Amino acid sequence: MTPLYNRNIIFTKTPLKHSFRYKDIFQIYPLKDPRSPKHSYCMDFPMIIEYLVDENYKVEVQYEPGSFKDWLQESGKQIISKNVIFYLLSSVTNHRFFDYPAGSGSWVMEWPEEITEDINKRRSEWRLNQYYFPESPAVREMESLVETDTPKIPLIPHNLYYYTDPVDGSNKIITFPSSINLILDKYFQLLPEDKRVVDSCISLINGGITIESTVPSLSIIAFISSIETLVNYEYRDENKNIEFECPECQTLTKSPFKCQKCGRPIWGINHKYREFLKTYVDGRTRSIKKFKRYYNLRSNITHNGLLLIGDNHLEWGKFESSREQYITRVEIKQLARLSLVNWLLKREKHNQ
Repeated sequence: MTPLYNRNIIFTKTPLKHSFRYKDIFQIYPLKDPRSPKHSYCMDFPMIIEYLVDENYKVEVQYEPGSFKDWLQESGKQIISKNVIFYLLSSVTNHRFFDYPAGSGSWVMEWPEEITEDINKRRSEWRLNQYYFPESPAVREMESLVETDTPKIPLIPHNLYYYTDPVDGSNKIITFPSSINLILDKYFQLLPEDKRVVDSCISLINGGITIESTVPSLSIIAFISSIETLVNYEYRDENKNIEFECPECQTLTKSPFKCQKCGRPIWGINHKYREFLKTYVDGRTRSIKKFKRYYNLRSNITHNGLLLIGDNHLEWGKFESSREQYITRVEIKQLARLSLVNWLLKREKHNQ
């Protein structure tokens, strides 16, 4: 049976000027069609993605007639296959790749190229969130990935990439780490149990990216939780050695981790978190102190109700505090990305 490929339009917050192909699994390249809609104020930049539809994805559809049910199942496989790729790219590169939710709509007004008093006479309309134009090359089934002569995406050394200007911008270009092919190799070679954990981590990173500008406090919880997902999996054998005095309140009688002050058994959450980041990100003392501060911030948000500026009300005049919190949020997002990519790259060697 000939593999089924599909082509769609997805978006980034930094314009894509180059192409990238990963084996015969997927490729991305710029949308150069002269008929495609454009606008000088647009900050969602369209691009083409072509991808192999994974037949292993099972999509359960209930209460639908036979032929329509088959169509929904096949469409579901295509959507999941596409989403897996742009979720993965958003998690292992410095750029957000995304699509508009299928079938979603919004109240919108036309955004004129020049703002005049005439804008006060316009009316909102309910519109479908979709990028479309007649004879669009998107949503097309194919037998293989097409050949493109677009230059390849610039690659930045891995040890610099995640630390150097890791913020999307309309005046920038998309770049990838030099390790991108190896990272993708490691992901697609994962065993099912490992893949379930990594996919959870990826989902949390993407959730944090999606809401970071609107609910920054929750985005930090998502980023730290993505790290905790890997930490818990990394130390799953140690967790098996924990015994409870009371399973209801989970008072411990035995644990591989002890309180340094009183010697009692503890969960060792902070210890495992620090050891994980020392192993996979940075073991320097100053970095460990910073990682601890990030975790304390997450705990204050989760347990003490601390919210970052902008979450519940505007705090005019606190520009320095706002800027500091923005930098912290970017650093925590990059920590989540680095934890994932370095775990993928190092774990086989580390576990031998």
